Amino acid sequence: LLNSWRILHVKRECNAIVNELAHLARRNIHSAF
Repeated sequence: LLNSWRILHVKRECNAIVNELAHLARRNIHSAF
């Protein structure tokens, strides 16, 4: 149970990081043009 919770938590952290990177990339693209 604890192991699956940890996997879920890590997945959520990865999703947050990916979303943040996508947000930064979009902002950089907008400021580039």
